[in-house]
Amino acid sequence: MVGRIDVNHAFLRNGGFGPPRFVLNAPFSIYYDGVAGHDTTGLGTLVSPYGTPQKCMDVLASQYDFGGQIVTIQGVGSPSISGSICLLVRTWEGGGTLFINGGGGTFTATGLNGIGIYFNAATPGNVFIVNVTLTCTGPGGQSACILAQSGPQTIVIGGTGAERVFFGACPSGSHIVIGPFCNVQARQGGTFNAGVVNEVYQITGNFVAHVNAQPQASWFMGNTCVAIANGLSCSEFVRAATLSLITISSNTQFPNPAGGANNLTGQKYQVTQLSVLNTGNQGATLPGSQPGFNDGTCSVF
Repeated sequence: MVGRIDVNHAFLRNGGFGPPRFVLNAPFSIYYDGVAGHDTTGLGTLVSPYGTPQKCMDVLASQYDFGGQIVTIQGVGSPSISGSICLLVRTWEGGGTLFINGGGGTFTATGLNGIGIYFNAATPGNVFIVNVTLTCTGPGGQSACILAQSGPQTIVIGGTGAERVFFGACPSGSHIVIGPFCNVQARQGGTFNAGVVNEVYQITGNFVAHVNAQPQASWFMGNTCVAIANGLSCSEFVRAATLSLITISSNTQFPNPAGGANNLTGQKYQVTQLSVLNTGNQGATLPGSQPGFNDGTCSVF
């Protein structure tokens, strides 16, 4: 294990005092295995993992100081996790960056969201979500594969190769719901050249909206590739309401996984209540079979 015990680091946010935290001085991973791991007897190591990503998060939030390092919650053995909330990301200490690596497994939200990122205070660092399949079987409203309401830091989704994310079916909700003052983006770097698709994430199931940003929320896609399986349907591909901003740069590509054009059925966008949709004047090329909707108060360009 890397790091050091800082006996002076005993401050708790509630104003009391607690045990010293383990202050990291190098990148660190904490492990879970939905089959072989155990939240009570596990140690969070590769040979003795916890049973859930939530246990990993709780230990990090209560016992560690990130020390500005990259810290990874790492799934082992393609674990399948299901629940009303599969993982609630908590505020941690020490800045740095949190990677949530599903280990090629699946998070199935049966109630609220697969990954929930919402705090009373802002996240102390960026959050990356990689190498996981996200589905949502919960009811409508705020049900989502990812619900992000964390504050001014950035949440980044996907990656090429082994870090690719898959968004499965979310028939009553949105894949990504973004709340007040939260910035979420697709990871840059995906490519689609000469019919070869190297996407940062892939959409494989029906959904109401892929991105639902409101109020005063921000979504960005640029210099990347997102693959959309053929035969899918939605209400609208992206939705922005109440002073929200969606930016989809003209160099963002949306092929199907085989390299052809996607044939998503549904509206391209819905923008309302003084929101902004910036596509570099390429809104007509967004995924969806129907034109977008502007309630007349929004800027679409």
